[in-house]
Amino acid sequence: MDTKPTLLYYFTHQYLRDIVQDHFAFFDAVVRLGSQSLEKAVRQTFEILKNYDLSETDISLEDKDFSPSMATLGEKKIPLLVIKLPNPRNTTEASHIGVLLGKPIRYFTLELHVPNEIEKQINPNAETKYILAEWTKKEHKLLNQSWPEPDSAKFSGAIEKILNSV
Repeated sequence: MDTKPTLLYYFTHQYLRDIVQDHFAFFDAVVRLGSQSLEKAVRQTFEILKNYDLSETDISLEDKDFSPSMATLGEKKIPLLVIKLPNPRNTTEASHIGVLLGKPIRYFTLELHVPNEIEKQINPNAETKYILAEWTKKEHKLLNQSWPEPDSAKFSGAIEKILNSV
C-alpha cells in the first residue's frame, strides 16, 4: 500500500495551506497581480510538484482547473478568494479552496468523501459527498456542511455563514 500523499492532497492540504498561512505576504503579492497571474503561478507550481515523491501524479489539467474567483463576504466585506482545483479522486482531496483575506487569514477546503466499506455496512444509503472543512495551523475541522456535488456558490455561501456567526 502506498503511504505517500497524493499530489492533489499534498498540494491543497500541505503546500498551498502552508504558503497561505506561513508566507502570506508572498501569497498576497501574487493575488494582487491579478487572477491570470495567480492562476498561472498556481498551475506552474502544481506542475512542478508532479516531480515530487507523491502518489497519483498523473493528473491531467482542464482549462477551468485553478481558476480563481473573488467575492466579498459579510458586513465587513472581507475578500474571499476561491480556487477551483482539479477533480478529486480520493477521500479528503479537495475540489475547491477558499481563503478569507481578512484578519485573521482563514483557509477552507471543500473535500471529497467517498464512503468506505464500514460506512456502507452501517449505512447502506451512504453516498459520496463534499464536506466543508477549515484548516488552521493546529487543526483540521470538518464543519458539518456537505453537498452531493462540488458547488462554488454553496461553498462561498457556507463560508459567509461561518463568518457572520462569529
